[in-house]
Amino acid sequence: MSDALLTPSRQVMVRPAWLDQLREEILEPALPIVDPHHHLWDHPGEHYFLDDLLQDTATGHDIRATIFVQCGAMYRAAGPEEEKPLGETEFVTGAAAQSATGKYGSTRACAGIIGMVDLTLGDRVETLLAAHQAVAGPRFVGVRNRTAWNASPRFAPTSSPRRRGRWSIRPSSPGRGGWRRLG
Repeated sequence: MSDALLTPSRQVMVRPAWLDQLREEILEPALPIVDPHHHLWDHPGEHYFLDDLLQDTATGHDIRATIFVQCGAMYRAAGPEEEKPLGETEFVTGAAAQSATGKYGSTRACAGIIGMVDLTLGDRVETLLAAHQAVAGPRFVGVRNRTAWNASPRFAPTSSPRRRGRWSIRPSSPGRGGWRRLG
């Protein structure tokens, strides 16, 4: 893909003029929908916040709620490395609280939050899960821990644990105790 079509964070650029070329009929406008996967972020030169999400979901479908999925945004700048992803859960919990007021429409954005916990940390995972739950309460519904790996640092996922030059959270790894904590 041409770099001209990518944002500074290497995402495909949204092109409103291209999107506006075609409007499809909504097939079942009364069908209640939960959007199961979206992100919120603030990167240099680009952002996607609650107002952007709500604009995208206000297209005529009956989107009742959304589930935020971890994307490596808004991590804490300081503190222990394994606690930095709590910043993202704090940020998204704020967006969820805004949405829950009803002042922004009927969609309950970020009604579920899937955060990041490094599962290679073994039994220390339990404390981190409890910390995410303390921040988000019942909205914290899961963990995303990407396992993709490529030798090139250009393709290194932003949220996968890196161990000895390889991305690894196999259940047979030394940190497999973290998997047990997921229930």
